[in-house]
Amino acid sequence: MSNLAASLALALIAGEFLSESENAKLDKFGIQLWTVKNALGKDPQSVLKQLSEDGYKQIESFEGSKGIFWGYEQHRFQNIWMTWG
Repeated sequence: MSNLAASLALALIAGEFLSESENAKLDKFGIQLWTVKNALGKDPQSVLKQLSEDGYKQIESFEGSKGIFWGYEQHRFQNIWMTWG
């Protein structure tokens, strides 16, 4: 199982244990990009798109081998995320 799939499965499992009122508070559920670092290093744009399609609205990046914006200038990285996220 890939890191992305494992992270998503864990997020889904965690959601099952929340009450409806707690679940309603998760309208801006986020993810730390460290959890998908291997996939992110190969194709950052596709990973960001997939995370958005999976319902993530916020991300927390980290300083990887290509920098905190994964090889993009800050404004380009933000535009990519805002397009989908």
